[in-house]
Amino acid sequence: MNIEAINKQREAVKEYLFDKGYEMYLRREDLLSIETYSDPKFVFLLSDLQANIIKPHGKQCAVFAFITFQNTLAKRKNLKKWLSELPLTNAMDQIATGKKSNTVHKDAMPPKPEAADLMAAYGNLLAANKNRSEYRKKNLEKGRLESKDAIDNPGNEVEDQIILEELKKSGAVICFYISHAGYKYFGEEGHAFSRYDDTSAFVKGLAEGTGFGTEESNIEPEVELDENNNYQYDKVHAMLMVAFDADDAGGNSLANKTIEVKEKIEKSISGFGNAFFETGYLNKDRTKDASREWFGFKDGLSNPRFFPSTGITGNSLNWEEPSKLDLVLRPDRGGPDSCGSFLVFMKLRQDTDAFVLACKKLAVKLSKSEDYAGALLIGRHKDGTLLTKSEDKRNDDRRTFNYERDDLGLKCPFHAHIRKANPRDGNSYRRIVRRGMLYDDSESNKGLLFMSFQGDLKLQFEDLVNEWLFNPYYRGRDVGADPILSKDAKYNRQYSKVWGKGGNLVPFSNDKPFVTFKGGLYFFAPSISYIKTTLGKYW
Repeated sequence: MNIEAINKQREAVKEYLFDKGYEMYLRREDLLSIETYSDPKFVFLLSDLQANIIKPHGKQCAVFAFITFQNTLAKRKNLKKWLSELPLTNAMDQIATGKKSNTVHKDAMPPKPEAADLMAAYGNLLAANKNRSEYRKKNLEKGRLESKDAIDNPGNEVEDQIILEELKKSGAVICFYISHAGYKYFGEEGHAFSRYDDTSAFVKGLAEGTGFGTEESNIEPEVELDENNNYQYDKVHAMLMVAFDADDAGGNSLANKTIEVKEKIEKSISGFGNAFFETGYLNKDRTKDASREWFGFKDGLSNPRFFPSTGITGNSLNWEEPSKLDLVLRPDRGGPDSCGSFLVFMKLRQDTDAFVLACKKLAVKLSKSEDYAGALLIGRHKDGTLLTKSEDKRNDDRRTFNYERDDLGLKCPFHAHIRKANPRDGNSYRRIVRRGMLYDDSESNKGLLFMSFQGDLKLQFEDLVNEWLFNPYYRGRDVGADPILSKDAKYNRQYSKVWGKGGNLVPFSNDKPFVTFKGGLYFFAPSISYIKTTLGKYW
């Protein structure tokens, strides 16, 4: 049976299942049973999965629109039509246009497919989808002409998606995420996920699950909430991301392109909602070079790798570090092979002056350089060199390593940021997929728009924050909480004066945190079919 026939069959099954209200039948364990990535099931999963989850979009800039939907019947109808035509970027598109790489992981799992097989399957799928899209578009246009809403709001519904479609054709990556408040708005609160999934963390929200955003918590992060009262748990329904390069707009500068994108988004959603915006950049120089955060360190290292994050080379797909798909994906109710992922979004202001001052003080205590003192706080040198490998910078950005040769914390301190974020002690289920970008609102307000994708908020993100980053204990040792985020100077952190050797430890605590929480929310990145066919279905 060819892909097109399978596609038609699964569409019929999907319609039957949802008409009957049945539970979707792709389970989390099914994600581990795909034998090859040319398996039709996987092709369907990729074509229905949103971009930027399993492979970063790699664009210079991204505009994030935090949308609040208006609640009248006419507005809901406008929104329903907007969703049905939302030109989202899927994961398969990212693979088909991926960059080449010479990196091959010999132990990668599952087996590498032939590129020709995968692309042939995808080509058949695109053809089938195009036929369905054209048929649906004709019917939608016919429906608009007959709709009272089209008369009441002339041109709005016809133009709103043309605006975003133009952005996508110019090279932009477009993704859409829904908050718990958003699911309530659509009447999908109790139906969006499998009845067997624990979604309690998603329901409670970021502040209750981690202590971020509250003054009273045992975690005690520094809190300086958004002065515009944004990021309200019960007010923000969704987030639209449009990521782009300056050359996506035919030579427009990045600044002009950013203004243009915001204006187009506002016009697109004007028939049903309003939004506030954040703008993120790949790096502080606003280029496409490797990302460095405001303290000057390489960012985005040691992310989990899945399947062709590097695209097609020759007649096969290259693989890097193999990670199980259920680390980041969770089945949703879009269709038989549909998946999404939970998204954490936080705005974190970085205090570079406080960080530099702390590095100077620690350097004096250790009789070392300020760069080395900063490396002790972070856990790496600025160029990515591992502290466990060398006291000096050697331009080494290895991603796969552990701390087995530093079980006393004399090379990389137990409380160093990257060691607190991932002790690499075998508990890999807490790993998350980071897709953060930098923001630059003003000279005194710049930092990180932290984004992470994970299959389970409670077991991954919240455990990472509560049990690793802010837990002062590690294997019975009182090593202190993460020095980058914690605000108290009560932790008795110890630093070795001689790299790799004990017996001469120096205590040091920072007076204030280097990172301040400005706001954040939990979202879910649903499958594309769920967004287009299920949301608003019962209106």
